[in-house]
Amino acid sequence: MITSNEESQLGLCFTPTKAVSIPVDYSFRGSGVTKWSKATKGEMGRMVTTVLGMVADMELKFIKDRQRAGIELAKTKGTYKGRQKSVDDADIRKRIENRETKAQVARELGASRMTVYRALNK
Repeated sequence: MITSNEESQLGLCFTPTKAVSIPVDYSFRGSGVTKWSKATKGEMGRMVTTVLGMVADMELKFIKDRQRAGIELAKTKGTYKGRQKSVDDADIRKRIENRETKAQVARELGASRMTVYRALNK
């Protein structure tokens, strides 16, 4: 039995394909999803769970779209700069010129090797 107090928690585990398959998978065991003490077993429960999962998935897409639109607007205004770099590219280049390996530089600076490669390609 899956119990949730928030629709958002219930929707996080659903995608349009999972919304159909999860209730079907649990129905053969006599299980269901309870929400505020309302059982969702059987055919009606499968439909309710599917609809709730799809609504939660749609809401998540709306949130991401609004966030993306806000970021684009901030970029056009010049106020969005992205994440601050934790490692200086010049420091990486200097260490590589001093014959340190890329893996060693990444390890010492606490960065990934991909960060080192990006710094070298600029």
